[in-house]
Amino acid sequence: MPDNFSELARAAKSAPVDAASLATDLRRNVRGEVRFDDGTRALYATDGSNYRQVPIGVVLPRDDEDVIAAISLARKYGAPILCRGGGTSLAGQCCNVAVVLDMSKYMATILDVDPVQRLARVQPGVILDHLRNAAEKRHSRSLHDRRHDRQQLLRRPLRYGRQD
Repeated sequence: MPDNFSELARAAKSAPVDAASLATDLRRNVRGEVRFDDGTRALYATDGSNYRQVPIGVVLPRDDEDVIAAISLARKYGAPILCRGGGTSLAGQCCNVAVVLDMSKYMATILDVDPVQRLARVQPGVILDHLRNAAEKRHSRSLHDRRHDRQQLLRRPLRYGRQD
């Protein structure tokens, strides 16, 4: 076992992944979409930055069980995982040689907004502006307003506290 993080990172990047078998197992165990075709992989190879990393494949999970199944299978095959939002990052955070979990299609529900405690429970694919609008409808003070992030998805969906 390598002693430092750099060695672990190099070993992980060079580890071969049987993408065809992984895709087959994912299709059997995930109700959401499993896309390992070249066109989808090319679309997910970029974000708002200059980085280009073609993923192993893309999974659009329908629910928590799909996420758990996808992560378990990726681990079984030694494939890295990358959770992706809207692809708006400017520093390459959502591009990598990994199985990309795109939460934006099926897991984008606002579960609860509590205007008194100023807390929200959301799924990981929620767009920040949608949450902001829901909070304003419930007479909660608006969440932070950065104009460049209108389509950003929230990256911390569970148990992140108040905005004071």
